[in-house]
Amino acid sequence: MAAAAVETAADTGVPLRFRPRPLHDKGYDTAESVAMLESWIAARKEEWSDEERTWAARAAARFLRAHRGDQEAAQANLTDTVEWRRTAIKPDSWGGRYTEDDHRFCFIPLGLDKAKRPVVYGCPARASEDDIEATVDHVVMDLEYAFANEAAEREVSRCDEQWVWLVDFTGFGLKHAMNPSLGRRFVSVFDRHCPERLGCLVLLDPPFVFSMLLGALKPFLDTATSAKIVVVSTASLETDLAHVFPPDMIGWVQEALAMPGVPGSLPLPLPSSAYWSHPE
Repeated sequence: MAAAAVETAADTGVPLRFRPRPLHDKGYDTAESVAMLESWIAARKEEWSDEERTWAARAAARFLRAHRGDQEAAQANLTDTVEWRRTAIKPDSWGGRYTEDDHRFCFIPLGLDKAKRPVVYGCPARASEDDIEATVDHVVMDLEYAFANEAAEREVSRCDEQWVWLVDFTGFGLKHAMNPSLGRRFVSVFDRHCPERLGCLVLLDPPFVFSMLLGALKPFLDTATSAKIVVVSTASLETDLAHVFPPDMIGWVQEALAMPGVPGSLPLPLPSSAYWSHPE
C-alpha cells in the first residue's frame, strides 16, 4: 500500500485503523471536569487510603472519557474499581516470564509500538493454564506492572495511556471457541476497571471458528471497544504492521507464527525490548 494512501494519525504516522481517534478532543475530560472529579476523590479520605486516592486521581480523566463526561457515572465506576482493586491486585498471581518449561500463561510484553504504546503478545494455545480466574489474575498483574510508573513516564513515552494487544490464533481450536467465559471475563475487567486503556486489539489470522466466540462477546463490548478490533492476515502482516511495529518486533512475531501452537513453543529468549520490568 502506498504511503500516501494510508490515513494516519498526524502525530505518530500510525494508520487510524490501528489507532482510532482518542476521546481527548470530545470535551469529556476538560480541565474543569477533571478538577471536579479530582476534588470528589480528594474528599474520600475516610473511605479510601492515600494510595487509593492517588491512583484514582491519575485515572480520573480516563474514567470521565469512558463515561462521556458524566460525573456521577465516573464516580460510581471509580468507587467500584477501587473496591475491586483491593482484592484483584495480587502480586503473587503474576506467573513470571514465559519459558520453554514455564508456560502457564502466554501474555508477553514485546516493547513499544511506533505510537509509543506498550505491545503485549498472547496466544491461547501456547499457554498450559486453562483456569479462567488464574489467567485473569495473571493478566491483571501484568498490566498493573505495565502502568506502574505511569506518572513518572507520562511526559516521556506514553501514548494516550493505552496498550496494544496482539492475539496469535496459531493452534486455536473448537475447544477455545466453545468456551467464551475467559473472553467475557476479560471484557468485564477491561471495560469496567481499565477504561480507555486498550488502544488496539490486533487479531492475527483468526479462524472461522473464532467468529463463534466473537459473536458471544459482542453483546458485552462497548461500541468504542469494537472499533479497536483489527484483523491482520499472515500474508499481509509485514506490510500492515510495518506502519505500527518496529522491524525487530515484526520479525519476532513472524518467527512465532511459524512455530507450532503448543505450550513452550515460542522464539526464545523472549525479546529484550520490553519497556517495563517485572519483579523477580
